[in-house]
Amino acid sequence: MIGLQALALWVPYLAGWSAIRRGLPDRLPRPTPTAIAIWLLVTLPSAYGLLVPEIYARLSRDVDRINDGEWWRLVTANVVQDGGWVGAIFNITTLAVTLCLVGALVSGPILIAAFTTFGIAANLMVALLLPHNGGGNSMATMAVILCVAAATTVRQRRWRAGLPALGLAAAAGATLLLVRDGHGIAILLGLVSGCLVGASGWLHSSLSREA
Repeated sequence: MIGLQALALWVPYLAGWSAIRRGLPDRLPRPTPTAIAIWLLVTLPSAYGLLVPEIYARLSRDVDRINDGEWWRLVTANVVQDGGWVGAIFNITTLAVTLCLVGALVSGPILIAAFTTFGIAANLMVALLLPHNGGGNSMATMAVILCVAAATTVRQRRWRAGLPALGLAAAAGATLLLVRDGHGIAILLGLVSGCLVGASGWLHSSLSREA
């Protein structure tokens, strides 16, 4: 099951990147100023938290402390990592690729709002439903990439290109939920939100390249 779980954690990134990449130029887009800012806001505290464990303890998603009123942990848990250096490098690398792709389609304010909202929502749902302690940007990253992938697929009706990738992501999310992995919540949150955004037509006025 561990091998299947690890595979399921890779699938959402690859599926989301693939679905979005088909509508972009051949080269990976340059990161926008907003994308760089978000990446630094995640990477710097994450590195500091690994060097100073007390920082992680103060910022991570601790369910008992959240229940005691420390609700800000739902935000700060997105900028500290619970997987050591290997997990941190994986998370900030996948975040960099995601921000480059999404930043080419979504305006800066929308990108900030999406990353923040998904991060808080995923942490809250994990704390309420599972509940698990932890930290990391992976849930917010997965939700953002899959939301944009689903929204563009629905809005542009790119069914043949997008549906297989989104179907694989949904299967990965269901698999992770079965083993009580919080990433499954983030995957389904991103997919459902993206389909609603794409179907609403709101995406048409939200997509823009950042100067």
